[in-house]
Order: sequence, then C-alpha cells, then structure tokens
Amino acid sequence: MENEINQPYCIMSSNGYVIENSDNFTNSINGNLCDIIQKSRKILGEDKLNSIEILFENKSILIKDKLSNDLNISMIVNNEKK
Repeated sequence: MENEINQPYCIMSSNGYVIENSDNFTNSINGNLCDIIQKSRKILGEDKLNSIEILFENKSILIKDKLSNDLNISMIVNNEKK
C-alpha cells in the first residue's frame, strides 16, 4: 500500500498486533499505545470511534480507535525537535 499519510503512523489490531506502520514510527511505544487503547475503551465506553490525544512538550500523538472493526491508528502529528 502506498503511504499517503505524511506523519509517522502505526495501524494495530485491538490486541496490539501491528498491521502496518511507517518507517519513521517509533516502534518502542507500541506496547504503551496498546495499554492506553485498552484502558480508554473501558473509560470511554463501547462507542463506535474513540479519539485520544496525548500532548508532550515537543510531541503530540493522536490515536483513533474504531471499535466496529477492532483497528486503531496512532500518529505522531507534531514532532518538533528542540
């Protein structure tokens, strides 16, 4: 599949299996993302789509979790280097 997303991204199943990711995505955070997604499903409920944004000093991570097909995408949308 041709990469049309400009930001680093990772598509995972609900159990943390990586389906596709960009070369510039940091794979060391996949376990943490999976934990956040599982906990958010308990907090946010059984909706069709959950959005989570994590803000750091120099990074923003956006997670879109689609419950109807058990897939989620995580993107690093702001990766400023200071």
